[in-house]
Amino acid sequence: MKPRITLITLCVDDLERSVQFYRDGLGLPTQGIIGKEFEYGAVAFFDLQPGLKLAVWPRKSLAHDAGIPVGTPSPTELSIGHNVSSIAEVDAVMEQAKTAGAVIVKSAQKTFCQPLFDKWLKGTRLVGEVESVRFLSPDVALLHVLGGTVMREKSRPSPERDSIQTLVAIKRSGEWRLAAFQNTRVRPMGRNARSTFIWLFTDWLGKVFGPRK
Repeated sequence: MKPRITLITLCVDDLERSVQFYRDGLGLPTQGIIGKEFEYGAVAFFDLQPGLKLAVWPRKSLAHDAGIPVGTPSPTELSIGHNVSSIAEVDAVMEQAKTAGAVIVKSAQKTFCQPLFDKWLKGTRLVGEVESVRFLSPDVALLHVLGGTVMREKSRPSPERDSIQTLVAIKRSGEWRLAAFQNTRVRPMGRNARSTFIWLFTDWLGKVFGPRK
């Protein structure tokens, strides 16, 4: 099995209301409900990023298809994330969902890593230089970036915080959005005694405390 997901199905009690929420409220593109001519076939598909769709399907239809009884729904059985790039976008999406009829059970809040930027990295800024771009398809691009951190009251990036970043960008509705991000700190040997020591020390830690084969 290849590590990929092409369809996420949410089972619902009210199909038409669910379509109204995702289509009219959140603006997800869809052709509407199809398969009504079949007793358990009514379903709606929404286009997400390339190669991935969201489906809403009546719970009784899934139960019939799987040959199991309809169980009691629980909000703690599934979580689907939607990442945005700013606090303002978080507020906008939450308001959009609320207006569409969503019940907000927990208000948006800062994540566990926020103290890092409130204290140790306060006043810093991230910079980067794109090293290469490779288009995997007209709507998917792979980028390699050399990233750095300009510390507080400094004008240039700190070499010890340089990193190599791999990003996956996806084009939707004419806009490019980042779908994946991977960051690895650069530890070159030979730059100076300090960097060489850090490289050797972290390599030793990995060998001693890393997973055994």
